[in-house]
Amino acid sequence: MPAKLYCENYEAFNRHPPQARNFDLIGGHISLPILARAAAPEDRFAALLRDPITRFRSAFLHCRRSDEDPETFTSAMRLMRERPLAEFLSDPGAPMEICQQTIVLGFAFDRIYGPEVEQDIFDRARLALEQEGNVFGTTRRLPHFIDTMWARLRLPPLGAAPGSRNACDITAQARDIEEFEASLPQIRTMITMEQALYDIVAGQEIP
Repeated sequence: MPAKLYCENYEAFNRHPPQARNFDLIGGHISLPILARAAAPEDRFAALLRDPITRFRSAFLHCRRSDEDPETFTSAMRLMRERPLAEFLSDPGAPMEICQQTIVLGFAFDRIYGPEVEQDIFDRARLALEQEGNVFGTTRRLPHFIDTMWARLRLPPLGAAPGSRNACDITAQARDIEEFEASLPQIRTMITMEQALYDIVAGQEIP
């Protein structure tokens, strides 16, 4: 990549939409509806979805790692770090964190988030999945997704695949893992929208 583009949040992106360049976009979460406003008509989008429970578990453990800098966290991540998980799950911001993949694909941040807008968010996300030319996949078929994108972008042959890295120390974070497992029943009741979207993408993948 010739340059990296840092956006602290979607508001920064809205204030200063980037020019069409080959950027490595880093920083705060920028949802697809917001990215689409800066896209050309021929532009397409690609996204890789993780299993919803696995993704939220990873986010939770990330927040709890002692060597992470809370100054780089969103407000929801700081709450997960500072409060018991069961208490965080009762916070109004918890559903957005738990269903973050659906939020990123379907929420334009043009209204206050609440249960009354979830169906519209889900419908927008599903429309993105159906848009011709867009590419979506799940991590269970990561090599296939990489091959598809490599061919679509007409990139030179890929060398050896990079090794996977797991930053979680299961011994050091044993208590955090136990805390997460104890909250799983409640988490499952809150993640239905995210799970439904993931299941659509997983069902469209070639076995």
